[in-house]
Amino acid sequence: MGPSLILAAAALLAFPAPAARSRLGQLGIAQHAGRPAKPRLRTPAGRWTIGVIVAAAIAILLGPAPLLAAAIVAATSWYLHARARSRRATEQSAAMLTGCLDDIIAELRAGAHPATATSRLRTDRQHGITDAFARAAARTPLGLPVAGAFAQPGSDARLRHIGAAWTLATTHGLPLANLLDEARAGLVLADRRDKHVRSTLAGARATAVLLAMLPALGTVLGELIGASPLRVLGNTPIGNALLLAGTTLACVGLLWTHAITGKAARG
Repeated sequence: MGPSLILAAAALLAFPAPAARSRLGQLGIAQHAGRPAKPRLRTPAGRWTIGVIVAAAIAILLGPAPLLAAAIVAATSWYLHARARSRRATEQSAAMLTGCLDDIIAELRAGAHPATATSRLRTDRQHGITDAFARAAARTPLGLPVAGAFAQPGSDARLRHIGAAWTLATTHGLPLANLLDEARAGLVLADRRDKHVRSTLAGARATAVLLAMLPALGTVLGELIGASPLRVLGNTPIGNALLLAGTTLACVGLLWTHAITGKAARG
């Protein structure tokens, strides 16, 4: 009954929701029927449902030890994916900040006031960056300290360098465009340095991933030659202990390698 229930749940999960929305839209029942429906498997509820189904299948067919090992692997994969997503967000923010500085410097060199230059930033920029420049432009005519506009809680550390350059220009009467240009050049050099370090360390990270996958590859090869390692790992106490120990050590080694390379990348 266990596998049958799992297959039935998977069939219900794969029910064609977009087609149903289209039919309801033709009847005038569904709202926003013209919008393309988001695939159900990509929603948080869909991912949690898939996870529960896979966990139930592993627990029923293989036992609790493989389930715990799969949970360790899933947690490690989620953490590494979150780290990679955070790094991509940081790179995107740096590119947006550089673009904002290009626009502002061009406006300032054309003779525009800082408030006018910042108000002309394109709306597709990241809101935190454009808001910081807008606050700085609003404080400049009033004689208020500009550094506070770039030092909001949770703001990017790169914005504080821009705030220091803006404060220096306001305090000593230096050309704001030149100081922002110098700050932009420093940001570009730092970004190039980070990319160079990450590309240099990419080989070490790839080697760590390959080494972590070798035990799984050996298990697959053992199954192909008829040694039945999965039966030993899933059905015997010693096999369960070895499975958990091996999975834990492989994941810890992978996380340790990423921690070392991440520390080297941060300098």
